[in-house]
Amino acid sequence: MNETKIYLFGGISGELKTQSIQKLDLKHSKTWEVVDCKGQKSLSHLTSVTISSTEILLFGGKDDNGWQKQSYIFNANRNSIMKSG
Repeated sequence: MNETKIYLFGGISGELKTQSIQKLDLKHSKTWEVVDCKGQKSLSHLTSVTISSTEILLFGGKDDNGWQKQSYIFNANRNSIMKSG
């Protein structure tokens, strides 16, 4: 993944799950910005790992139905999330 950016996927604020994806540009603006993402999935407690220079694998997590086993791929070039496998 690009070494000049950090991505934040969702989170929890009190009892409220946030669905946003945010990006911190460490080289240029040095500010957080919300990523307008296609196919966004609302999960909390997920795990992620970089799998290429443009993709992050998101897996596990919890939604309103409980713990999930599905995995997704976030593509930073297209700002999209799609189901993997």
